[in-house]
Amino acid sequence: MFKTTIQLTDSQVAGLLCTAFEGDVGYWAQVVGKRKPTGDCSVLDWKDYPLYSWPVSKGGVVKVKDIHTGKVYNLNRRSIEKGLKLMAEKNPCQFGKILNENEDAITGDVFLQFCTLGDELYG
Repeated sequence: MFKTTIQLTDSQVAGLLCTAFEGDVGYWAQVVGKRKPTGDCSVLDWKDYPLYSWPVSKGGVVKVKDIHTGKVYNLNRRSIEKGLKLMAEKNPCQFGKILNENEDAITGDVFLQFCTLGDELYG
């Protein structure tokens, strides 16, 4: 077995979250709250867009509700790292689109599902 580490910048992840939230995740997800980061997010190109930059910044959270189950998830650095790992393992095709900078609304949707739900549950 081979193991490798892939690094994405905070701006890349913020861009992926932009793709998710501006795509069509409303069929399963709803933003129900957010908490401003305790760390500095001014280095991000997305600093004026809390849905995109706050979760990747230290202490920042966006609360995402699964409208089908009513469960609320914290989208933050930890859940993003977990989601990226799960996406690479369970849906390498969509993860490859991130690496090739060829992501689309579907990629963003799948990414958000892995970050919050821990799996790709919705089509």
